[in-house]
Amino acid sequence: MRKRRNPIKVFNSVDSASGYAIRFGQSKSGYWSAVTLATGMCVVGTGSTLGKCRKSIRDGIRYTLEWLKEDGDPIPEPEGHSVPFPY
Repeated sequence: MRKRRNPIKVFNSVDSASGYAIRFGQSKSGYWSAVTLATGMCVVGTGSTLGKCRKSIRDGIRYTLEWLKEDGDPIPEPEGHSVPFPY
């Protein structure tokens, strides 16, 4: 069984533009990744710095919301204020 790689830094944040909760993690190599925590919407962003990762996830959220609107799909409610940190 492979060991799970734990990032060295993990924290939750709320995107100020959209209100969606985001989990950020930094790997041992220094790269950052982020994922939205909204039910019904999964957006991932990455970057060599935290700033680049934040831009990547913000752009991903913006594009995903545009696509959902264009397709007439429901827009998930931002849950940024009430998302617990499960691990």
